[in-house]
Amino acid sequence: MTKIPLSQAKQTIIKCQLLDKPAGKGKTGALKALEHLGYVQIDTISVIERAHHHVFWSRCPDHKKEHLHELQAKDRKIFEYWGHAASFLPMSDFRYSIPVMEVHRQRDDVKTVLDTYKELSVQVLDRIRREGALSSSDFETPENFERGPWWGWKPAKQVLEALFWIGELMVSHRKNFQRYYDLPERVIPSSTNLEKPDEAGLAKFRVRAVLRTLGFANIQDICWMRRNKVAMKKALQEMIEEGDAVEVEIEGLDGTYYCLANNLSADEEKNDLNCNILSPFDNATIRRDRLGKIFGLEYSLECYVPQSKRKFGYFALPILLGADFVGLLDAKAERKSRTLLVQKIMLDKKAALSKPLDTIAKKLADFAKFNGCEKISVLQAEPQTLGPKLEKLTECSVPKN
Repeated sequence: MTKIPLSQAKQTIIKCQLLDKPAGKGKTGALKALEHLGYVQIDTISVIERAHHHVFWSRCPDHKKEHLHELQAKDRKIFEYWGHAASFLPMSDFRYSIPVMEVHRQRDDVKTVLDTYKELSVQVLDRIRREGALSSSDFETPENFERGPWWGWKPAKQVLEALFWIGELMVSHRKNFQRYYDLPERVIPSSTNLEKPDEAGLAKFRVRAVLRTLGFANIQDICWMRRNKVAMKKALQEMIEEGDAVEVEIEGLDGTYYCLANNLSADEEKNDLNCNILSPFDNATIRRDRLGKIFGLEYSLECYVPQSKRKFGYFALPILLGADFVGLLDAKAERKSRTLLVQKIMLDKKAALSKPLDTIAKKLADFAKFNGCEKISVLQAEPQTLGPKLEKLTECSVPKN
């Protein structure tokens, strides 16, 4: 079994996450990034720019919101469905969602909604067929409706979501973040491969995607949130036997890891001063246990934690410098004053040195611009001397939009 140093593993992981250098520009770059990553999670939290735009900005620095809208609503190159959560996925991978739709069709709660509102389901589909894409706001809430399960949604919203889960409706586009639903035949391009993969084909697709994007993965990473772990393990073994994947021992880590053979042989170009400020929902950070094990970063998302119990802040953003996580940033975009409030920033001692700090400050200025801000105000910093340094370094670095 090949043994590699931890430093090499981290460099490979960052490269496989497209965080070593820009993945491209414009819509083309965004689509390239999504096709490589396999999914990008959609999230509603907007204390800074929403997570899906943040993830794309981290790979494509010129990212604009309209890129995703055009790719989804006009070009039909991406679609919304389930990754490990609500996500954008490449339309080229659509057929691998068909088995997931069939699983959702058997969900008791989905069956209950469609059985309870059978007549409404017919009416919803009929209206969309006649009128085109509609949102939940296009349907009335019945008088005396008592909110219950499914987040207290009104009946029409429950029906729209249930039909979405089983593939009878798709998200055509979003307006003001609200979903507009349409018939699949009006969303999926005619050239799309709609052949449902068999269990073995689906498992191999998923294993390859994990190894392509994580760089190195153990069996827990490979089977994370998957129902048929037996098929996943069998697909991995077949890839090893075919020479597509290899077993690896990583210095300092327990157990066996796996990687694509071409990732092991690729030369890694070190870029120790490349900086990224990442979303908590980023593909590279979503697995907190993996971050702790490989990168030594121990943190959790605290927006759902009472303020009195938070250790760091409402929405901590990991700061990546080269292949090392060197700190956390809790920021808020004050959109009226166009100010990025750095409510707290914490850097380790090496990152607080002059050269790394210059790089981090530049990225912070870029991050402010990405969030529509022209100023940066540092409220709390660790070490304490960091705050004035950052403000001085960034005060002339945030160009007006």
